[in-house]
Amino acid sequence: MARLGHKKSRNGCQRCKARHVKCDEARPCSNCVKHHLEKECSLVTGNPPVGLPVKRQPISRPPVERISIPEPLKTPPARTSSAPSLSIHYVLNPPPTAPPTSTGSNASSPQSQNDTYPFLTRFFHRTDSSQSAFTARDLELMYLSFVPFYSSTRLTIPRHHWTISTSQTMSSREDVSTYWAVEGPKLAMPYPYLLQELLALSALHKANLEKDQRSTFYALGVYHQDLAIHEMRARLPTLNPDNAGAMFATGALLSMGVFASTGMSASHMERSLGKPRSSIDALLDIFSLLQGMYSILNQERPNVATGPFRILIEDTDEDWVDPKQTLFDDLENLLPSVQAFIEAQSLPWTTRSETVGALATLRTCLHDANRPRATTREIRFLFFWASRNTPTFFSMLRSKEPAALVVLAYYAVGFAIAEGRYWYMDGWGPRILGDIAEILGGQSVWRPVIQWPWEYVHRSAMKKDDGLPRPQQPHPFDLRKLRTA
Repeated sequence: MARLGHKKSRNGCQRCKARHVKCDEARPCSNCVKHHLEKECSLVTGNPPVGLPVKRQPISRPPVERISIPEPLKTPPARTSSAPSLSIHYVLNPPPTAPPTSTGSNASSPQSQNDTYPFLTRFFHRTDSSQSAFTARDLELMYLSFVPFYSSTRLTIPRHHWTISTSQTMSSREDVSTYWAVEGPKLAMPYPYLLQELLALSALHKANLEKDQRSTFYALGVYHQDLAIHEMRARLPTLNPDNAGAMFATGALLSMGVFASTGMSASHMERSLGKPRSSIDALLDIFSLLQGMYSILNQERPNVATGPFRILIEDTDEDWVDPKQTLFDDLENLLPSVQAFIEAQSLPWTTRSETVGALATLRTCLHDANRPRATTREIRFLFFWASRNTPTFFSMLRSKEPAALVVLAYYAVGFAIAEGRYWYMDGWGPRILGDIAEILGGQSVWRPVIQWPWEYVHRSAMKKDDGLPRPQQPHPFDLRKLRTA
C-alpha cells in the first residue's frame, strides 16, 4: 500500500520540530494544547523552548566521573577470549584495555569464588575484568553523530539512532519513550553503567535491524554490555538513594539487553558452531538475572519513586490506555484445564505443588498485565512471572521435569505475543517450544497438553520472514499424529 502523503510543516512550533511530529501551525498548536503547554508554544510566545518539557521537579546531578582515555592503538592487543563472534577489533580494532574504572572487594569480582552477584557474572562475554576507558563524551558522540573507535576505522551509527529509533521501542507509552529519548541520555551522564547499557542496547537494536552488519553490531553491543555489567557490579555494594534510580534504569535496560544478545547469539551466532546451547537453560539464566536485580533494587523502589527516574514505575496520569491484550484472556482461560491435566498425573508431592503454584503465578501475572491502565502489557507479564517463581521450580525446569516444562510452554506463548512489538524478544517463542517439543514429543502422556502452545507459536513464527530459524515439520512433536492419537 502506498504511503499517504501530507503537507510539510515548515513554520511549525519549535516543540513539534524537536519531537519530530507534524505541527498544525495553529496558535497555539494542537500538540501543545494536548499536552497543556499552550502558554509555552513558540507560535504564541515567539521564543523557542530550550528542550522538551518533562513534568518533574528540577534535579541536581552529581559531577560526571572523569576517566582518562589512552592513546589509540594501531595494532590489536592480545586477547584471552576465544569466542569467535565477540571480536571488537576483533571487529574494528579494539579499544586499549585499562585498569577497571572502579574498585570493589573480591566478593564483587567475576574471578572471585565467593561471587556476590552470580546472576550478573554469567553474562560476561570476556574472561578478563579489564575494560576500555570511557567517559560521557562517548555517549554525546553517539547522541550527536557516531561512536568513535580507537583506530583509523570508525563504525558509524546513524545520526540520533538512540533518540529517534531505539528509545521509541522501550515502552508503549509515548511519554516514557520521549523520556528515554530526551532525558535518558542526559541523566545517564554521571553513571558509567547506565551510559554503557544505553550504548549496548542501541548497538543491539542496530544488529536486529541491519542483517548485513548484524555480527558487527552484535559484537559492539555485547562489548558495551560487558562494561555496563562490570560497572554495575562494582557499585551495587554502595547502592544508595542517590544512585538508586540510575541502577533501576540500568537494570531495566539490561533485562532487555540480555534477551536481545542471548537471542541473537542463539539465532545467528551459535549456528556456525554446531548445536546451540539449550534455550531453556539460557532463559533460566535470564530469569536468575531478573530475580537477582529485583531482590536488590526493589528495596530502593521508594527512592526511585521520588527521583528523576520515577516515570519508569509510575502509572500515567493522562487519559490514555494501552489496548487490552485479548490473547492473555484466551491463555488464562486454558490454565484450569492444564492444572487438571497435571493433577491427574502420578507425580511426587513437591513436583505437583510447585507446578500448581507456578500455574497460579502465571494466572496472576496474566491478570495483572491486563488490568486497566497497565502499559507494556506483554513485557510486564514476561518479566513479572520470571521474577516471582521459586528456586525449586526453576531447578525443576533446569532438570527438564515434564510437568514444569508444560507450564513453561504456556508461558512461552507470551514471547510469540510480544515479538510483534518488542524486537529484543525475537525468536524466543519458537526456540523454547522447539526445545520443549524435543523433550516431551516422545512422551505420549504429555503431548496433548502442549498442543495448543505449540500450534500458536508455530503459526506465529510462520507469519514472520526475518531470517530467524523456524520449527519445521516433521518434528518430534508431530501435530498430525497427535490429532489422531
